[in-house]
Amino acid sequence: MSELLKRVLTASILLPLAIWWLAFSASPWFEWIAAALGFFACLEFILLLKLKPKSAWILLCATIFLWLALEKSLPLIFSISMIASVVLFLFHVEEDMAQHWQRSLMFQWLLLWVVLFIWVLIELQTFPDGRKWLFGAFIGVWLADIGAYFVGRRFGKHKLCPLVSPGKSIEGFVGGIIISVPVVMYIWLSELSMHWLFALLLAVLLATVSVLGDLAESACKRVLGTKDSSKLLPGHGGILDRIDALIPAIAITGMLWMQL
Repeated sequence: MSELLKRVLTASILLPLAIWWLAFSASPWFEWIAAALGFFACLEFILLLKLKPKSAWILLCATIFLWLALEKSLPLIFSISMIASVVLFLFHVEEDMAQHWQRSLMFQWLLLWVVLFIWVLIELQTFPDGRKWLFGAFIGVWLADIGAYFVGRRFGKHKLCPLVSPGKSIEGFVGGIIISVPVVMYIWLSELSMHWLFALLLAVLLATVSVLGDLAESACKRVLGTKDSSKLLPGHGGILDRIDALIPAIAITGMLWMQL
């Protein structure tokens, strides 16, 4: 079976589940599923980085996302997660100090972004039109990824970031934005009270930052010498591989939209 066929089959299962979660899941199911996404994404990264003691890092993540689902207190969760991760780092210094420091710092960087992403998801779904905004944003990120893939395969000639992701092209990047932005604007403008210019700027930012999130995870995997965060999803890699573009895109644009 080709990789493309695997991707399509897996997506055909995941997409309806994701739409149900975004549009129809009631609280507290929405919060628990969001927290589970964050936990398993971080779990994959812990296993990739081979952080020690593994059980302590896993327990830390489980506690953070459980607390996030229940309390939604971002400053407190940020503070505790950073203090606890520094303590774990200091009390498990290995002989190869440089590698241990780099891997610990890499995980703390990811943890901050994932916590922010999950908090924004949970916070937004409490807004009157939060689910509608999230639905449009998720569709936008997915379309930017799909558009970049197919446009890049057909027209891609100039590499976007060859040292990190040789398969991505500038043509694909632009194509993804062109495909994504009109659809996102249509959803937001028809469902929400947004000025068209703000919707345009936010949609462009959403698609752009989603590519940066994808590239950031690719850079981490290149450092670690692996292609996927796990083999959980055939044709797609792991959970982190599927939400890497969503993490910064939803976190940043979601916070901007909440300021309206």
